[in-house]
Amino acid sequence: MDENRLPELPQEAFRPMIAQSVQLEQFLGEELIFCFRDLDGVHTFTTCYGDIYKTVNALRDYIRLLESVCDQWELTGFHRATYEYHAEKLRKIADMVLLKAMAMYRM
Repeated sequence: MDENRLPELPQEAFRPMIAQSVQLEQFLGEELIFCFRDLDGVHTFTTCYGDIYKTVNALRDYIRLLESVCDQWELTGFHRATYEYHAEKLRKIADMVLLKAMAMYRM
């Protein structure tokens, strides 16, 4: 295989799929304020549920892609572990963002 050429991926393996639906449609336009702390201190930003909805769905799409290419590309060892590790970390982030957003709405 030519080193500069990316492997071909079967379209049916990577077509859009709904793994978990995020039920935020009724809240999409509502504004909310997110606060988080990092090494630089406390940061605040204003967003809306529509942005959260898109972000969580994008993360889940990327998670699914990372997991599916492991088998498709026959990854093993370190490469497979790296993809699986990143998928799990992104899943935790997506779940945490969604839980925080839902908790903020209930306030």
